Amino acid sequence: MKPLWAALGIILLLSSVVIVVGANVGTWERSDIDWKSDPSPVELSNSWNVSRVLNESDWFKLEISSSADWNDNMEPAGSSYSVPYKPAFVNVTNPNGNETEFLCDFLKFSDSETAGLVLYNITIDEVHGIDGIRFELPYGNNTPGIVARVLSSGNYTARVWWLFGGGSAPFTMKLTKGVLVKTVVDNSGFYPVGFGVFCVSVVLLVYGFRKSKTVSRRKNKDDVR
Repeated sequence: MKPLWAALGIILLLSSVVIVVGANVGTWERSDIDWKSDPSPVELSNSWNVSRVLNESDWFKLEISSSADWNDNMEPAGSSYSVPYKPAFVNVTNPNGNETEFLCDFLKFSDSETAGLVLYNITIDEVHGIDGIRFELPYGNNTPGIVARVLSSGNYTARVWWLFGGGSAPFTMKLTKGVLVKTVVDNSGFYPVGFGVFCVSVVLLVYGFRKSKTVSRRKNKDDVR
């Protein structure tokens, strides 16, 4: 018997059982927002604000890219972040004229003087007319932005109204309408994994519990006693 291999086989056998049981755990619904399906996002250059008519329950994403002079007069590194950054106040006004206020931090990740700042974090103050607010992190070709759902139909305006240290209008402001996509997800893909782990565990168990061959040595007459 080889205890180490036998023990490993038992562990893998139990793991395969857990994987198969997990694969049998029902299905659930995952919700994602598709931003690429918007045929006409509103994007303005060198503007302090951008507006768009949205319908009740629509999702929107606000993207803001910095102008070159935002690199001047920033908060120094070490105060809140390890790199220099520029705080800005941004308001989103609903059709009734009520405002939701965000404090947005734009960070300088590049040493290049011409490289733009990146929206990295938001702090929410008062909220009116929107919900489901979150900050969407950049991944793949996606850009960071403020995401929220509107509670009534009408015109919504996003405006940058204060920059720490001053600066010109944002290079671009963009409002994109998203489509909520629901996908049914299950764990059926774990069945092959569980079966594979089970097969490996069987091999290890057979090898680990197999009796070792006993080699006997027959003494010859000429052996010294």
